[in-house]
Amino acid sequence: EFLEVADAVGFEVRAGEVQELDRVVATFGAPDDGVAVVARRPRGYFVTHVEGRAHPRVNGQSIGTETRELRDGDVIEAGQDSLQFRLR
Repeated sequence: EFLEVADAVGFEVRAGEVQELDRVVATFGAPDDGVAVVARRPRGYFVTHVEGRAHPRVNGQSIGTETRELRDGDVIEAGQDSLQFRLR
């Protein structure tokens, strides 16, 4: 499982690179714009809003304050970061 970076500002990897999901939790976004966390749970991977003005978007739709299960190919946007969730 990994996140492929489509566009990122201040993320530790650049567009086109891959961020392996080798931890239980991966955080991305910027505190002022919006921060999201991708967490591995027994039933799969989920994205949740952590802080910031804007809530994360999955496939162009805001998740609000809800936790959303991720599926292969989902595009996650948090702040100015845009990443695609991929299952192997």
